[in-house]
Amino acid sequence: MVENVGFCEDWAVVFIDGGYLEKVKDGVYGSNIKVDLECLSEKLAEPHKRFRTYYYNAYPYQNPNDPTDDEKKRFSKAQRFYDRLNKLNRFEVRLGKTVKRYSSDGSIYYTQKGVDVYFSIDILKVAWSGYAKYIVLLAGDSDFVPAIKAAKEKGAIVKLIYCDSNGPPNDLLNTVDERIPLSKKLFDDCKLS
Repeated sequence: MVENVGFCEDWAVVFIDGGYLEKVKDGVYGSNIKVDLECLSEKLAEPHKRFRTYYYNAYPYQNPNDPTDDEKKRFSKAQRFYDRLNKLNRFEVRLGKTVKRYSSDGSIYYTQKGVDVYFSIDILKVAWSGYAKYIVLLAGDSDFVPAIKAAKEKGAIVKLIYCDSNGPPNDLLNTVDERIPLSKKLFDDCKLS
């Protein structure tokens, strides 16, 4: 990114937490509906012009030594999806990784690594660069609060789009400048047939 050259008053940069988006979309429609993410990004940026969209997620877990056929299939499907996203106009995909962990009782769970860090760094880069006055977040994670505070100190206006039914933590809601519940109509307008 370039040095801060002053905010462009008409531009917005959209940040999408892909894992959060999938949970929200699945809760509205179920898992079979596909959303046009370029359309969604344009609508999230309104009433401003979308400068760029950053999309964050992680590849599904794949055993590094001996991946199963199912792991290979899920990984390949995700790779094709992320490749398509990277080809959308003014889209940047940032990917972390999914790691396998064990809880204290020995049960297995999976967690993403690196995604929140990329998300926070990019918020700061946009705020310091001056590319856009508006930062639009489709997210529900309070890990972004310190980056949001720093972006606001730099003069950015931060808008949060969130799912009302499983609303984000209060500290996230209290930190952003504007809060807009995500509507089913927004998904309907951007649903792929």
